[in-house]
Amino acid sequence: MNIDEIIQIIKQKPPYSNLSSYIHGKSHAERVLLFATKLAEKLNEKIDMKAVTIAALLHDVGRVDDGLDPNHGNRSAILAEDFLKKNNIECNIELIKRIIRRHCEDDFSEAPVECLIVGDADKLDRFRLRGDPLREEYLELAESLELVDFARKMDNNL
Repeated sequence: MNIDEIIQIIKQKPPYSNLSSYIHGKSHAERVLLFATKLAEKLNEKIDMKAVTIAALLHDVGRVDDGLDPNHGNRSAILAEDFLKKNNIECNIELIKRIIRRHCEDDFSEAPVECLIVGDADKLDRFRLRGDPLREEYLELAESLELVDFARKMDNNL
């Protein structure tokens, strides 16, 4: 199954299809995927794009609150694992769970590049939050800084 087929399966079924929040809904997940794809293109590394794509789309499916929801990463990882197994999607489930869990933790320890990509992609979409703009010092990849203006322009076009 290729990445495009996986994206279609994800978008057609819960938990992704249940995302309805303006702040953490489908549009946010799709922008995170866009930023993650652009970041991956900038890096000259071997990247598990299947894991990055799946994690980007499913990273917030366990959210129960658009405000403070410190356990949403863990809930999202569990929902993602269940979805991937139920739909027989061959992928690195452990890496996907790690990416999803780490995206909302204040964990700057060493991590696979896929974690850094999705984490920074999520942060790059913070311009949508008027009272909580992007803080560049929290970006972990130097390449992410190159996307800040692009992210700002994306927000202005929403």
